[in-house]
Amino acid sequence: MELALAGLIVVAIFLQSVLAGQHLVFGSSIVLHGIIGSTVFLFQVIVIILVFMDRTTMEHKVTAIVIFGLLFAQIGLGYASRTGGSSLVAMHIPLGIALFGAATWQLAILRLK
Repeated sequence: MELALAGLIVVAIFLQSVLAGQHLVFGSSIVLHGIIGSTVFLFQVIVIILVFMDRTTMEHKVTAIVIFGLLFAQIGLGYASRTGGSSLVAMHIPLGIALFGAATWQLAILRLK
């Protein structure tokens, strides 16, 4: 189950970049971007629970918790950037790239479990 959720998280984070790009270039709505971001956060909470219940390695647990922390910061930056200007967006975008890498790493190590 955690493997399937980790895969959905990777796909959703990639979709987030597409939606953000459309918003920045074409001025399209950012609402779906926020909904998907909140859903990814919820999925990661479930991954943490499953990883701890499954008695996986410390690497799995630490990775899941780090991604949770990064997602928490990312959501905060996302909502704050709506009113705070471009300096917060300048941090939000690279953090999204880091999250894509971390989520891909999570998927890879869960797949090898």
